Amino acid sequence: MPDVVAAEEAAENLRQYELYDFQRHEAMERNRLRRLLPVLEVAAHRVTQALTGLLRTPTRVEIGALNQERWETYSASLPDPTYLAVGAISPLGGRVSLHIPSSLVQALVELRLGGSVSSVALERQISDIEMRLVAEVAETLLAEAFKAVSVIVPLAKGPLQASSSPSLVQMSDSSEVYLLIGLKFTFEDKVVFDATAGLPLLVPLTLVDALERIDRPDIRGEGSQDTAVLERLLEAPVAVSVSFREVVLSADEILSLSVGDSISLQQPEAATLCLNVEGIHFCDVVPTTSGKHLACMVVETKTKESK
Repeated sequence: MPDVVAAEEAAENLRQYELYDFQRHEAMERNRLRRLLPVLEVAAHRVTQALTGLLRTPTRVEIGALNQERWETYSASLPDPTYLAVGAISPLGGRVSLHIPSSLVQALVELRLGGSVSSVALERQISDIEMRLVAEVAETLLAEAFKAVSVIVPLAKGPLQASSSPSLVQMSDSSEVYLLIGLKFTFEDKVVFDATAGLPLLVPLTLVDALERIDRPDIRGEGSQDTAVLERLLEAPVAVSVSFREVVLSADEILSLSVGDSISLQQPEAATLCLNVEGIHFCDVVPTTSGKHLACMVVETKTKESK
């Protein structure tokens, strides 16, 4: 009997106990993930505008596939060398990640140095100078994305820590599940690259919860937090532009242009102009004045009258 008791005590001592985190989330339902798409699209529009100005070339950023994976599995699948940056998220905690493959890194470096983009890239180590040039792009991308998200839930991103090797990036909990957001970069409407942003699952869950509360008027009251969030959504700034309708010129006509040449807009003087919101045609306007400033007046379009 003493031997049996001693064996049981030895087996008990060999057992390893781990603390269970009741706030851990293993996965998120796909139908709830889809509620995030409008928010992600707004973030992509903001990033597109910011990067077009920073890189001085036509840039478009689109949302790709949404996947859920443990950080340890995801980081192990990344190539080496590559560009991987992480930054703290407050006040929810956790860290946001941004993975930029070496091919996209080389394209961004070329653009920042005034060169042209090529889809062909050499697999090589990323230099310190290239890391610094890409760091500003990464900071701009995540800063604009967080501004879009903060309209719903106030969030802030800490300084980024970048590395050219995924093995050098340490997370507090490597088993944490991340929402991986695919990003598609298109330069000059012809060259396409892929990247990935990652968020700990607590962040998208918090965003979806806030969106669902906004959609339920039965639990919203005047002065409630949800009403305040809705008001912030309606106050979000959007880019509005007024432009003439597009004209078509041949390559020969464009190359023959010189200072002083006039281009026919092929549009009658009384024709309306296009008012675009975030690049999408919203309504038609006519030019007018407001005091000493130019202005435009909204008019009914044929599309609206037909409805």
